[in-house]
Amino acid sequence: MGKKFKGMYMQKCGLRNGSLVPVTVLLAQGLTDSSLKYHLQNAKNHGVTQKEIAAVITHAAFYAGWPKAWAVFNLAKEVWETGEGDLPYEEEGMRAHAKEMVFPIGAPNDSFAQYFSGRSFLAPISTSQVGIFNVTFEPGCSKLDYVA
Repeated sequence: MGKKFKGMYMQKCGLRNGSLVPVTVLLAQGLTDSSLKYHLQNAKNHGVTQKEIAAVITHAAFYAGWPKAWAVFNLAKEVWETGEGDLPYEEEGMRAHAKEMVFPIGAPNDSFAQYFSGRSFLAPISTSQVGIFNVTFEPGCSKLDYVA
């Protein structure tokens, strides 16, 4: 019965989308062991990108809790490991930082540059329903108290 149901389910939703179900279920239960890492690898093997898994984990965090999600982010970083040569940043420090992050650093945050001393970067994580963005600040960047 189990194999037949799983086969019918996977036919309807596809291997790629179906591979995300055990990831979110294990995240919600707080099970961050080798079984979750296996399912993260399976999701990657079926075409889920680093940006997509970050969005899924972020979305699930609002329901399952941030402590559980942070544990899953660390496992996802291992599965979606990016070599420094693959990173689009010219500066060595940014490449090293991006390698440690599950979220992308993003593009220069020029729209809000007037509010900060130093550079900040903005990367959209999810734009459906509610916008979720990752903001990265360079070392020494701080918010200005007053902008004329």
